[in-house]
Amino acid sequence: MIEKLLPIGSTRNAIMLSAGLLLLAMIAGVASVGYASVAGGNLVRLAALPAAIVLLMVLIFDKERLFIGIFLLRAGADIAFSEGKFDLGGYAFGIGGVVNAFVMLIAALYLIQTPRALSRRMLLPWGMFLLVVLVGVVRAPAMGEAIRTALGLMSWAAVFVIAQYLVANGRSFGGCVRIVMLSTIIPVIGGLISLATGHGVVEGRLAGMFSHPNIFAFYLVLAISLALYTSRQPTCRYRSLMSLYMLVLLGLLALTQTRSAWISCTALFAAYGLFFERRYLVYLALAPVVALMIPEVRDRLLDLQSGNEYVMYAKLNSFAWRKLIWESGLSWMSPMNYLAGYGLEAFYTWSPIFFPLSGGNNFGAHNIFVQLIFDLGVVGLLLFLNIFAKAIQILRGGMRVDRLGAAIMILLMLAYLVTAFSDNMFGYLVFNWYFWFMVGAGCAAWGAKSDKPEAGITQREARP
Repeated sequence: MIEKLLPIGSTRNAIMLSAGLLLLAMIAGVASVGYASVAGGNLVRLAALPAAIVLLMVLIFDKERLFIGIFLLRAGADIAFSEGKFDLGGYAFGIGGVVNAFVMLIAALYLIQTPRALSRRMLLPWGMFLLVVLVGVVRAPAMGEAIRTALGLMSWAAVFVIAQYLVANGRSFGGCVRIVMLSTIIPVIGGLISLATGHGVVEGRLAGMFSHPNIFAFYLVLAISLALYTSRQPTCRYRSLMSLYMLVLLGLLALTQTRSAWISCTALFAAYGLFFERRYLVYLALAPVVALMIPEVRDRLLDLQSGNEYVMYAKLNSFAWRKLIWESGLSWMSPMNYLAGYGLEAFYTWSPIFFPLSGGNNFGAHNIFVQLIFDLGVVGLLLFLNIFAKAIQILRGGMRVDRLGAAIMILLMLAYLVTAFSDNMFGYLVFNWYFWFMVGAGCAAWGAKSDKPEAGITQREARP
């Protein structure tokens, strides 16, 4: 019977094949029991292995659709992924790590298959920075934390690369905008549910379906920027609906109580009003009046008025606390380490030693520039800033093609650097994915054909 179904040549081979399949099934069964025991009944952990198998099968057939599917769902799965991790000797790993690995694999496959599609102007900046990151991993005082951060940074580069290939394969910048906007549906619904139920609210701050309010806030700033771009397109058929959606996004942003995100969003609308539609300056002037009527916003702003000086046992506000940890870390550094730093995640690892308010706990720098100097030295900082400089240079060429789109992307990149002054941006994986995806799409859309009309959202839309 087996010989009729499979061209295996002989009854002996058929028996051997059957025995092999039976043995494989037995091993899989035993492994499943063991895996369920390790997962400890956590549903997200239990889903990690089946999810990896499904992702692998989809990857074989269509890596582009696999990436888009991941991208549409990743923002809404952040809190689930955070709560469903395995602890492997102090290194947390779960389904989120599996998804990250598949994204990097997709980027690698694109690079292998069609290496010329990637912008050469961005390949060198990313490559040099990631090389220094890998050196920082080797020199790191805590290898587990360093590897986790390095994989996160590599995944940023991966989504940047994938965006380049999506545009090279026929998707427009506007099509990439639509993909990101569709990804906001689940987080926005989750945020509204959090308001109604109280779940997803951390110390009075709205986190929604994200592991931290700051991640939700920066993701919302990106979504608001892209919603503004979409609503200003001449052929947008849902302009009123998009404007209403933007108001919902703004309301959720206010409730995250993330001040740096508020500043970024204010700067975005100020620049838009100044260069595109002056009436937005009027809206912006009225916004503080409305914002101060919200108790959470008012209390968050007044918090900066006290606790600005460090006195033993005194309570510092968040900015004064940040300033103290920056000064403590940089003054503790040896001049010998200014150039190359102490290794990736060294600031976090050694903060209990140099920070007087650590209480024996580890703290991040809450400042990318301080962290990079401490971890990777001035070399690492300059190489990271070089990525922004090269990307902004390319995006400036898009001003002749899609003035609004290029201006919004440049403003987002500048806002990123401003917020990086007071936040642990290296730890905000989900936001960075969507941010670097859009930067990659902009560089691909305008870098090679800035002298041609870009299809944008008004012409070829994203494929399903």
